[in-house]
Amino acid sequence: MAMPGSELLLLFLLLCGIFPGFIYAVYRLTNRYPICKVCKSREVIGVDTPIGKNLINKIKEGAI
Repeated sequence: MAMPGSELLLLFLLLCGIFPGFIYAVYRLTNRYPICKVCKSREVIGVDTPIGKNLINKIKEGAI
């Protein structure tokens, strides 16, 4: 899972004051999203979905 935003900005906001840093940290934690471990793309197909299962079967058969 990846988080939007920047760790550097979070550090800066925490140094400016607890409240802005806390708000930004909550924003980052609540807006996490899955990414591909290989290419870092946000377009991820779950392995438990019908499309994901179909792709896995094709890979096992050597069709892809």
